[in-house]
Amino acid sequence: MGNNDPKSIKSYYIAYFDILGYKQFFDNNPDKVPGFLEMIHEGIQGTISKIKGANQSILAASIALMNIEIRVFSDNILLCLEEMEVPFERVRLLAFIMMVAEIQRGFITQCNLFVRGGIIKGMLSINPDYVFGKGLIDAVTMEEKAVYPRIEIASEIVNLLYTVSSYTREEGEQAVAIEQRITRGEEVSDEERSFYTRIGAAIQMESIFLKIVTSLIFSWPDGKWVLSYLYCLDINSFITPEAIQTLLEVAKKGFPTDLKYFNVNPMDIDGLLKRHKEIVEEQLKKYGQNDDIATGDIKAADLRERILKKYIWVMAYHNLICEFYKKPLHKILTRCNCDTRFLKIKIDVIEDEKGIDMSQPNI
Repeated sequence: MGNNDPKSIKSYYIAYFDILGYKQFFDNNPDKVPGFLEMIHEGIQGTISKIKGANQSILAASIALMNIEIRVFSDNILLCLEEMEVPFERVRLLAFIMMVAEIQRGFITQCNLFVRGGIIKGMLSINPDYVFGKGLIDAVTMEEKAVYPRIEIASEIVNLLYTVSSYTREEGEQAVAIEQRITRGEEVSDEERSFYTRIGAAIQMESIFLKIVTSLIFSWPDGKWVLSYLYCLDINSFITPEAIQTLLEVAKKGFPTDLKYFNVNPMDIDGLLKRHKEIVEEQLKKYGQNDDIATGDIKAADLRERILKKYIWVMAYHNLICEFYKKPLHKILTRCNCDTRFLKIKIDVIEDEKGIDMSQPNI
């Protein structure tokens, strides 16, 4: 069978997203198209580079089987990872989602480009010439319904991440009971101690896995599960220095070309939030006022407000992350009001917290 022959339809994890403002930019800024194209190119090349890095990694290819397919058309990007029946399947799925989050973060913080999309599980057939299957239709539908600049995650994907597969509930309860007996100084057989050691290690790994999951995805008040591209992982907070050193030694001997992927240094959450705040405030200032719109041009005012609401959502997400990581100094402060000419929302970014007028509502 050649590369361009029909491939069988299989189950894939599918991430599909597009770049916001793409169509409007061509209509409203024909003179700035070359510069916009350069930003798009930079973002897409960054995506391709990350995918190639994962696919060419000895560790990812031979152990995690991370063979990610990528397709790009205009402002649309499709990433697919085939589902497999392997013991570490949840880890593969989590690694795929983490890569999507890093790509989304790169588009925003490096190219000032926001994206909208979804992550689902669905059936596809993929070859170099086309992508075929209901999975693509469902992914596109999810993107169209997302509304805000976010990547939503299907409940099926969330359930897969939160389903414990390394040990049963009964085994976990049995291990806890043995631990309590050991704590009380009671006699424990060698067989029970061996069981406790094995299940205890599985429970610890499950705890680490869930810490990563809870920092990577969250439930928004509207009931949607959303990918958190501002997630920040400090591996030192849940793995001992001795374990990290052992991991690095194993990687050095077995996968020397993959050492660059073993980053154990804490992420610069302050730098990330500062950069994101600058970008979001710029958009709020750009779309938060209607001074340049002529009185009576309701159509233009409606469009401006629809765009503004998207960035108000991003601001709310940003402030939520500031609370999650206890970084109040990076929160975005605004004052919301109404443009009486159109009865439309307008918003002012507060540059100095001391300048807040408490008589006005704040977001």
